[in-house]
Amino acid sequence: MAINLTRRNVLKALASTGAIGLSPLSFSSVSTGRHSLPVDYSDVILSAASDGDNNHFLTAFTPQRQLLKAPLPHRGHACAINKKYNHWVFFSRRPGLELTIYDANNKIKDEVTSSENRHFFGHGCFSADQNTLYCTENAFTQASDSSTGVIGIYDVTSGYRRIGEIDCQGIGPHQLVLLPDNKTLAVAIGGILTHPSKPRQKLNLDTLHSALVFIDTTSRRVTKRLLCPEPQLSLRHLAIASNGDVIIAGQYQGEPSDNIPLLYHCREQQLHPMQLPQQQWLGFNQYIASVATSPNGIAVTTSPRANSIELWDLSNNVLLSKHRIKDCAGITWSTSLAGFILSNGSGQLLLLTLDADQSASIKRLQHHASLRWDNHLSS
Repeated sequence: MAINLTRRNVLKALASTGAIGLSPLSFSSVSTGRHSLPVDYSDVILSAASDGDNNHFLTAFTPQRQLLKAPLPHRGHACAINKKYNHWVFFSRRPGLELTIYDANNKIKDEVTSSENRHFFGHGCFSADQNTLYCTENAFTQASDSSTGVIGIYDVTSGYRRIGEIDCQGIGPHQLVLLPDNKTLAVAIGGILTHPSKPRQKLNLDTLHSALVFIDTTSRRVTKRLLCPEPQLSLRHLAIASNGDVIIAGQYQGEPSDNIPLLYHCREQQLHPMQLPQQQWLGFNQYIASVATSPNGIAVTTSPRANSIELWDLSNNVLLSKHRIKDCAGITWSTSLAGFILSNGSGQLLLLTLDADQSASIKRLQHHASLRWDNHLSS
């Protein structure tokens, strides 16, 4: 089924939700260098980016070269790729009101705005058939600071019309992923109360409760809720291991001197902390930005505040090695390169590969000196 994201069709599809479609933007008017966009998008990697003047961009590239750099009216956060329709979706940073959608087949761009008293939390994922987009959102009231977390549901085939939402039984849902059963969402519930009237303020740090929840997309109900064992640890980002286990990373909101685990392996419906010798968690500066996994049971975390990345063995939950990379936050697994692609605040794109003995090699793929990549890569 062809999806048309022209201004007329988006406005028609979204009229009932209050969302606004913007004028389409031809790829020919976007900085693509001297190369034309490829027909095969299987190697495309997405990231939001900003420059030194605080201008914001959507970018797309392959491991070899940049394909696309388009202006965004807001700072982006994470992205999602619809491989069926070749749609590239960029989520605005909390408390953002926009989804920016590029239709790579028809070379147009549109935006979808959030529903009334809702804003995006910067992450989303597609259903197995690619016809539905799920987004983490904040459901708030204008009269008070109260809010709760929901998963917004959008119909891709009708111009990303919002068709419902799911109560995720927690405050501040952040990243979500679809499990290999193709029907269950795993959602990191950050637990931090926020309100758009007080942008970026954290309103409940003394009482926050974080969790990992599982949602059946058929019944639209939470089927399992695992509470974070550490008070004031906000679970934020996650990845799926090759066996279907969930690896979930947090950002600690308590005292900087507290030595608590920041990374958990959800196995057999229990959260198991990754193992480090005494006091070594303090070397993360209480913050993990992203996590990704390889097909052979390795997880990699990025810790930009500590200027490091970490490699973990998921068979025994131990740290394999730690490597210094300045301000590195974005990470994604590249099947074609059999390695992890990393991004940092200096405009570098790096490739991390592992030898048979799990020793790591890191090399630079690209350097865009005028850009700083945002926290997440998608492929």
